[in-house]
Amino acid sequence: MFASARYSYAATFVCVCILSLPIISSAQAPQTYAALCASVDPADIYTQVERGIAKVHTELDSEMPSTQAIVTKKSTGSAIYRGGGEFLTNNHVVSPPDITWKNRRLFIETDDGKMYPATVLWFDPVHDLAKISIGQSLNLPILPYGSSRRLRVGNQVFSIGYQFGIKNFTQGHVSALEVKLPQKVMQIEITLNPGASGGATFACDSTIIGVNLARGPGLGFIIPIDTVRDIEIHMDKFKAASYGSLGIMYTPVRDASPDDRKRFNILDTVQMGMLVTNVKPNSAALKAGLAPGDIITRIEDTHLVESHQLSRTVLYSPPGNIVSLVILKADGKETRLYVTLDKADDKTMEAIALQLQSLDLIEHK
Repeated sequence: MFASARYSYAATFVCVCILSLPIISSAQAPQTYAALCASVDPADIYTQVERGIAKVHTELDSEMPSTQAIVTKKSTGSAIYRGGGEFLTNNHVVSPPDITWKNRRLFIETDDGKMYPATVLWFDPVHDLAKISIGQSLNLPILPYGSSRRLRVGNQVFSIGYQFGIKNFTQGHVSALEVKLPQKVMQIEITLNPGASGGATFACDSTIIGVNLARGPGLGFIIPIDTVRDIEIHMDKFKAASYGSLGIMYTPVRDASPDDRKRFNILDTVQMGMLVTNVKPNSAALKAGLAPGDIITRIEDTHLVESHQLSRTVLYSPPGNIVSLVILKADGKETRLYVTLDKADDKTMEAIALQLQSLDLIEHK
């Protein structure tokens, strides 16, 4: 279990507009969305949106550990045109995580085969997003964002990305609204193959409802577009992410080792909540009165059953925000604490970013 220094955008992200809302009304009336999907030809959806997805080429000069020789490694991914020569993609597309590189060269390739050198404007490793620019506008469509917030399991969706270097169109459905990670991730019943990262998943009204992220056996994983929209607004303005931190290590009580249960005198009848095993010096948690052996049973209005419920709430609350915790003390008494979140350090942000890779989902191209 990693340090639960959690992170956040929510209060700083202000969505000033929603480009398209049909998916919201369709989710409120499921038959309407089903009727919409039944009335459209998937080939028409592809025709409407495919020009807005481009190919990303990444070239990295990597040093061989044994000989110190420099070799150039190449990979491809996908990107969504955002206007003004800017493209949204995954951070791992432009900065592959398993390569020690010295020089990086990025290119955008459009459907006519033209190549444009690109530079990174910003990157958010925690949510695996990045924005790159070629420095000039292109005659490409700016695809509208829809809303992922009202999607339902079973909704039909479509995905476009450069799988194995070829623009590929696939269709399936939403299979899970969330994955048990600190980050918000949705699961779709669509296989995303190498190169699909950074592409887009669409609803039946041709709006983007997610950015392609990772793959599993017969599955795909996407970053919900409502989360993407908030991150993009924040990063376009500030160029750097800011995350909250409690400054603790913890484990679900039900997963606590016999040694920890004995060390902290936890009764066998106590099974719910998050057991605090360590509190960092000078941390927000320590200042609020948290101590090893405390059991966090609730954060805000959420009763804690899964560890990601705690980490995610902190993740999407900005530094300086005050969160309410209900704590079960060793003496069996419950108390409420109010914690003013710190800003997470680089090490903590790396730990959260690794959660996406720890499940072996991120595709290494």
